[in-house]
Amino acid sequence: MGPIHRKGAVEYRVAPLGKTMRPPVDVLLDWVRTYMPQIEEARESFDAR
Repeated sequence: MGPIHRKGAVEYRVAPLGKTMRPPVDVLLDWVRTYMPQIEEARESFDAR
């Protein structure tokens, strides 16, 4: 069987339930921005062993 070719565009949207994930994801991203230097330092220390 060969490849399937489709014409037209596909549009994706986040469902309302999926949109409820935005606040916790934003909190996680803020945490990463705050602690990234420490995370990188710990990673480098571990890799140096």
